[in-house]
Amino acid sequence: MIRLRKDFLKGEKPAACQECWNFEKRGLQSERLSPGNMELSNQHQEKIRNEYKDGIVKEMIGLEIRPSNACNFTCRMCTPEVSSSWAKKDKEWQLYPNEANTGLIKAYKSSEELVQELSPFFSGLEFIKIHGGEPLFEPQVLDLLKALQPYKEKVWLRWMTNLSIVNHPFYTSDLLKGWKRMATAISIDGPPPVNEYIRKGLDTALFEKNLEKLQLLGADIFFHISLQAMNIIFIPEFINYILKLKPYRLTFSRVDYPTELATIALSKESKESAYERLLKYQESSSFTQAPDKLKEDIHLLIVESLKILKEPVPQIQEKLWQKLIDWNYRIDGDKSLFTNMIKT
Repeated sequence: MIRLRKDFLKGEKPAACQECWNFEKRGLQSERLSPGNMELSNQHQEKIRNEYKDGIVKEMIGLEIRPSNACNFTCRMCTPEVSSSWAKKDKEWQLYPNEANTGLIKAYKSSEELVQELSPFFSGLEFIKIHGGEPLFEPQVLDLLKALQPYKEKVWLRWMTNLSIVNHPFYTSDLLKGWKRMATAISIDGPPPVNEYIRKGLDTALFEKNLEKLQLLGADIFFHISLQAMNIIFIPEFINYILKLKPYRLTFSRVDYPTELATIALSKESKESAYERLLKYQESSSFTQAPDKLKEDIHLLIVESLKILKEPVPQIQEKLWQKLIDWNYRIDGDKSLFTNMIKT
């Protein structure tokens, strides 16, 4: 880590970060350049350059943690490693036969072990980001937040969620009161029919009801879409939908693995049609009334989606499309569900 920090301070590009460099070389937004991460980076750049020139961090100012992969969803682009529900179902589906499937994975054996290891860094923390699975299905998350209570006035709390549950002590107790700032990243992968299909386990009515409750708590709402073959053709409908939900910011990433779900599975005709529709949408004034930051995010999503739709179609496209159909058939047990979703 010391060597990596020194490389970054010198403006170099470490090989370990090649995935981000590859995205940026293609003119796409990498994870490190997402709005939430850039806000954090801009806040701390001066401190890092002035105080950590030797690459040695005297105090931990930020912490990202994934206590476990406990999750109640089986999103189609997910993996057994990140979702315990996926791990359970993939014993039947066999979509990742060559990867270790260890079921529920916990980073710490107990809450006591987690707090004991991390508590020496609490006094210097300025932000903490909690990943899942679905964090609220991991009891250790509550114990971690309880231990952080004395320090929360100077900490930016961020957490990921599928927003399937808000009647939970995380929201209904006083744990979320008094933080310097709160933000939650909510995965949403298309307009309602597409989102429900991709994010298996999601109920749109419950999602929207829980979103309203969360907004009342004062957290900044970040929506995140994972661009893939099943949703990039619906970007105009996706944008119109999220505008009604009024998020604070919008971020996105690209699904390149598994290749069955990647945008390279789309035919030339599908990509050309989606490109023309999205181009016309860009020229309309449909999203110009959005708040400035959200409007910038939407513009960036459109520009990068157009770039993706202009990428060459590989010779194996038809095979990939068939693999995409087969992937969803293993999950659904019915090929018509995927076909009807695309038509809808």
